[in-house]
Amino acid sequence: MTAIVVGTIALPFLVFGTFVALGGEGSILAGGAIIAVICTALLLCLAVLLLVHGYLEATNHRVPFTGDGDARTLAVDGIRTTEMIAAGVFICGLAAALVLVAVRGEIPTALPFIVIVAAIAQSVAVLIHATGRAVSYLLRDG
Repeated sequence: MTAIVVGTIALPFLVFGTFVALGGEGSILAGGAIIAVICTALLLCLAVLLLVHGYLEATNHRVPFTGDGDARTLAVDGIRTTEMIAAGVFICGLAAALVLVAVRGEIPTALPFIVIVAAIAQSVAVLIHATGRAVSYLLRDG
């Protein structure tokens, strides 16, 4: 979620910096680009963490959607699966973008959209998971 906030802060810098860079001044654009790179790095770290945690959980405990069958287990397994899918799509999308830029020098129009949607879905899924854990903790111990 922090990365989305940082990305939202970077957006005006990038837009305004682009217009200013047309006039020859590139420092605002560079600042916005640095903020965007930090945002992407944070999201990439989160995605790697989610995939590693999901892999360890699946190998040590169970594969998602094979729990008790109660609503809580189904909700937790569903959100964990959503986190892992979004993280995988985000990492694969970034990797595909880097490969396509290196090979062809351009990125297809749909790829940035897919990467952005995966980044947002990953962050929202983590927020929902954290909220659910907090509510569960409060209801159980409160």
